[in-house]
Amino acid sequence: MSRRWPGDRQRFTLAHELGHRLLSGRLRGGIDEENACDRFAGAFLAPRSSVQFLLGKEHLKIEWQELLKLKHEFGLSMLGWLMRARQCEIITDAVYTKQIKQFSARGWRKKEPGPPLAEESSQFFELFVWRAPGEGCITPSKAAELLGIPLIILQKKRLIEQHDDAPQ
Repeated sequence: MSRRWPGDRQRFTLAHELGHRLLSGRLRGGIDEENACDRFAGAFLAPRSSVQFLLGKEHLKIEWQELLKLKHEFGLSMLGWLMRARQCEIITDAVYTKQIKQFSARGWRKKEPGPPLAEESSQFFELFVWRAPGEGCITPSKAAELLGIPLIILQKKRLIEQHDDAPQ
């Protein structure tokens, strides 16, 4: 996964890959795994009940501003919300097709409007790397390597965190 991708694309890709882990070898014959993983990712990021609550039960058309607001609130792309609206039968296939053509004509398949969403980040990896030397699981030099910092910086940071007056 590329760090150059916007956060919404990263999120969908991660959910899609989780779908592969969960669905691989479990699908009936004739079901395309890629499509199933896309559907899984959409449902994982925007469950039907949430989509219906946020968009209502039925739409004649979804306003672009609605999709843009939802994208920035929940981290799923405008296109992802449009697809979920169709999958959850909030819009018809005909409405979806019409809106997807407009979406493409505006060039939004390559770059959606508005500022890109921040990339995904997690503090868990760092948390566990910081814990590991204290537990004797890895050496401080291995922790520095995993964190991508020089050993001397790691040692200085460890000392600061061990002061009695450090915030708890």
